[in-house]
Amino acid sequence: MGLCRDHEGSILLVRTSTISAVQLFWDEIKAALMACRMAEDAQWLSVYFEGDALNACSAIIQNGKDVEGYLVADCKVCHDILSLHPNWNLTWVPRKRNCLAHKIAKWAVQTRRSGSIAAADIPPFILNCDWLYKPP
Repeated sequence: MGLCRDHEGSILLVRTSTISAVQLFWDEIKAALMACRMAEDAQWLSVYFEGDALNACSAIIQNGKDVEGYLVADCKVCHDILSLHPNWNLTWVPRKRNCLAHKIAKWAVQTRRSGSIAAADIPPFILNCDWLYKPP
C-alpha cells in the first residue's frame, strides 16, 4: 500500500495492490517499491518516504545487503530509484507514527479495494487516526 501526503499531512495519493506475501518483510519492501514508483509517476522532486519496518528500511538503504533470494532484487530496485533522486529520502518511523497507512491498508483488505483510492472514499474515522497522536 502506498500513501502519499504533502508537508501538511494532506493525502495526495493512495494506491493499494493485492500482494500474496508469506512474510511481512516482503510486504514492506513491495510497499516501498510501490511508493517509489508512485513518486516517480507524479514527478515529485522532494520526497520523504517513511516506513515502520526497520529491517525493510535498512535492507533498502543497504542495497539488499544481508538479504537473500528474490528480495535482493526488489531492495536493489528501490535503492537504485532512491539513488537517482538526491532529494528523496527513506527513513524509519515508529509504527504509531504510521497509523494512517496501516488503517487504510486494513480497510482496503476488508473492503477488497485495490488500485488508486480517492481520499473521499476513505471513512473519516480512518483519516483522523493520526490525530490521536498529535493534534491538527
